[in-house]
Amino acid sequence: MVLGAWAFVLVPPGCGDDGHGTDAVEEDGATEADGEEILDDAAVPEGEDTAAPDDAAVDEGGGETGPENDCGNGVDDDGDGDTDCADVDCGGVVCRAAATACDTAEVCTAGSCPADELAAAGTICRAAADACDAEEVCDGTSADCPADQVKIAGAPCRTAVDGCDAEEACDGTSLVCPADGIAPAGTVCRLAADACDAEEVCDGASRACPADAPAAAGTVCRAATESCDAQEVCDGTSMTCPEDAALPAGTLCRAAAGVCDAAESCDGASLLCPPDGRAALGSSCRAAAGVCDQEEQCDGLAVDCPADAFQPAGTECRTAADVCDVVEQCTGTSPACPTDRYAPSSTICRPAADLCDAPENCSGVLPSCGADLYRPAGTTCRPAAGGCDTVAESCTGTSAACPTDVSGCPSTQYCNGTTCVAKKALGTACGSSIECTSGYCVDGYCCDTSCVGPCVTCNLSTARRGTCTNRPAGSDPENGCGAYNCAAGGLCATSCSGTCSTACKDAYFCSGTTCVADRATGATCTDACACTSGFCADGYCCDSSCSGPCVACNLSGHYGHCTNRTAGTDPENGCGYYVCNASGACYTNCSGTCSTSCEAGAYCASGTCVADAVNGTACSNACQCASGYCVDGYCCESACAGDCRTCALSTATRGRCALRPSGTDPENDCDTYTCDGLGHCYTSCPCAAGQCCAPFCAPEAYCSGGGNHCWSDLSAGSPCWDGCMCTSGACGAPLFGCMP
Repeated sequence: MVLGAWAFVLVPPGCGDDGHGTDAVEEDGATEADGEEILDDAAVPEGEDTAAPDDAAVDEGGGETGPENDCGNGVDDDGDGDTDCADVDCGGVVCRAAATACDTAEVCTAGSCPADELAAAGTICRAAADACDAEEVCDGTSADCPADQVKIAGAPCRTAVDGCDAEEACDGTSLVCPADGIAPAGTVCRLAADACDAEEVCDGASRACPADAPAAAGTVCRAATESCDAQEVCDGTSMTCPEDAALPAGTLCRAAAGVCDAAESCDGASLLCPPDGRAALGSSCRAAAGVCDQEEQCDGLAVDCPADAFQPAGTECRTAADVCDVVEQCTGTSPACPTDRYAPSSTICRPAADLCDAPENCSGVLPSCGADLYRPAGTTCRPAAGGCDTVAESCTGTSAACPTDVSGCPSTQYCNGTTCVAKKALGTACGSSIECTSGYCVDGYCCDTSCVGPCVTCNLSTARRGTCTNRPAGSDPENGCGAYNCAAGGLCATSCSGTCSTACKDAYFCSGTTCVADRATGATCTDACACTSGFCADGYCCDSSCSGPCVACNLSGHYGHCTNRTAGTDPENGCGYYVCNASGACYTNCSGTCSTSCEAGAYCASGTCVADAVNGTACSNACQCASGYCVDGYCCESACAGDCRTCALSTATRGRCALRPSGTDPENDCDTYTCDGLGHCYTSCPCAAGQCCAPFCAPEAYCSGGGNHCWSDLSAGSPCWDGCMCTSGACGAPLFGCMP
């Protein structure tokens, strides 16, 4: 058939590609819009009727005439022997009109009418009639347009134009967007940009967000994270928090928990309180309440003072003031020395010094011996021996000595009992002074003088026999000096200096300037010479030398007895990086990172205790770190507690607690939110246009206008209006559901 000078193609409504259900196709100047043919003047031959095809004349059979009818009516309209699409004049002309909104019109192609096809999935078939009306699209399987639907509840329909202008959302029932409103009072309209920037909120009346202002002076902007970390507060003028600072040096950060616990104070530089320490080993924690009470000392481990203990029974607590005074000894059950007592009256306090000296007894009520008395005059002190000795000697009553033995022998001789014999020369053995020409028989030898006293002798050596000679200083073989030894000059020492003074006899030591008896095991001491055992260890008279870092003589309840230290301790630091075992020796190997064989400040590495690592060193356990903190795989300066903090932010900052940048949260501290860059999690999100997710919401969350909240992403098929709402990241049709 023959067409005019123009031709056109009809396209059903809603099947175009401008997204609004109004597609247009032009051919030879003909344009069809919304299913109607519109012809421009240039496309109408001169003299032709310009009426639209809908107004075309009706043929004799009552049907319309036109190319689309001629090419699909099964009639050879131009008489050339060809019908419909087989006619060359029908090429490109509609041969099957669209039956419904999602059916496409087919045009003659290659001499035939193609098979009936549907509009592609996603083709708009019904445009949105209002802001909350959802435009419907073909599904590619049905010729019908889906039922008219409204947008899901919560879908944005009017964007906020100012900080406190509320963003309106569809209610899920109406085609119309709700009336433009103002955000409720208290709604956050400007997040804090820094620690001392105040968060602004809407007043419920104005659409504008209040002017940006700093936080009030005194607002805490950085809480103290450690015992020696100072809390920083805003100054009311700056948006920035003051620099992190430590508490002043000397600030108490850990009070003493007991008399043997040391209180710790900040050093003014570190945020950490120094490690918990104890009072020094041996420091006094309880003074002696009496001469028989022991001073208790800290053991360097426990926080409490050891149990109160007394000096052992038998410890001398009061020396004898005189010959009739008794030495008092501690009972072992009381801190006080027993009441001062005196020797009974039966005690001889001064033996007879010679034949005419009377022995004196103590009075029982005084510390001193009474006056020296002699035997009464006339008391026979030497009877006549007989033979050549015919005269008996009697005491004079004024001298302790018996008068010289008188015999019938000449002055150069003495009576040996039966015969007068010659007197003996100096240095000759004798039994009595009458035997000696000198008249003195001392220490068994005829002596040149009376040689009286414990520190002189006439028998010091073979060469000195017969000559009165001073005994060497520091000796007293006759025990005539009491607690003292002889001094130079042949006299007894009467004072001393230095604990182990040679002026004191064995079994005595110098206390102040006086020689006193050695102390019993368990008594306090400063030198072994003060102890009966001969051992002074850890400040106590001990039953052995008790040497080594893992044994001690001052453990509570075991004073004076060498005892193994508790396993796992080493108060004297004698084991290096190790501690004591239960056998009184140092460990020499270890197992497990945090081994109890290693001292505090050390950990076990490959069976050996080594020093704890410095901050910034890779770690797997806090016991590996000198700071006591292993955070994010590195030894850290602090516990770095709280959300949005890390000790491994970068290679340069390893070991220092740093704030995570805004918009990040690799450890999911913030759940559906992210870190704000100030050490906290965001708690709300401004749901402005295009602000669906970052930096406020986590990657697996989205921001909803209903309360400015970040919600977890939705699963496939859930209603959506933006891909960031979906776990798949894609929001598709129909009904705006999340794609798989």
